[in-house]
Amino acid sequence: MKHTLEKFEEDKNFNQQNPLFSPLNDAYMGDRIDGGFVKKIETNVENVFFLQYTFDNGNGYLYEPESNIIIDEWKTPKDYFIHKHIEKCLYDIIINNSDINKPTILCDVNEIEVPADTNPIIMFRAVVDRENKIVSATNIHVYKRHLGYGKKLLKSIYTACKKLGYRLFLTEMVYSFYISMVKRGANVIEIEDVVEITDKTHLD
Repeated sequence: MKHTLEKFEEDKNFNQQNPLFSPLNDAYMGDRIDGGFVKKIETNVENVFFLQYTFDNGNGYLYEPESNIIIDEWKTPKDYFIHKHIEKCLYDIIINNSDINKPTILCDVNEIEVPADTNPIIMFRAVVDRENKIVSATNIHVYKRHLGYGKKLLKSIYTACKKLGYRLFLTEMVYSFYISMVKRGANVIEIEDVVEITDKTHLD
């Protein structure tokens, strides 16, 4: 049977080579490293601490550096990371289309937001309903129109949602955007208010 420390090193190497998320720290999981997050866990004993590793593939470990042992390991379900996937979609659209190299993205487990005037591409907000597995984008504003940024972002977020078993709703839309999305094949959930992005929605 494979030793836990050996599994940890394999996970560390694999995720370093196959990172899934943006290079931004996380309030719960800790500082971003290549392919994962690490958080220092203090103890009541002086100079004794643990390092909590959460890798992008969901494998987690509690590591004690002084003795070089793993004292706990776990598996986080992939759908937990829906907020990190949305964060990565936003990160990519801003990084790839502007000179911003560290965009402001507020990412919590249940809400993801790009505040107004923090980049020249987009303003965005989404809420994650984990119980019903629905992502609701409540605020989308593209500053540079007719360049396809909005549709590209929605397509990438929809792809992530579908992969993890989530539905993607657009809510609180201005009327012109609502009509545009209906014409593109979005499914009407509430007339003039909520639509759902599906495989039949044309986002190319």
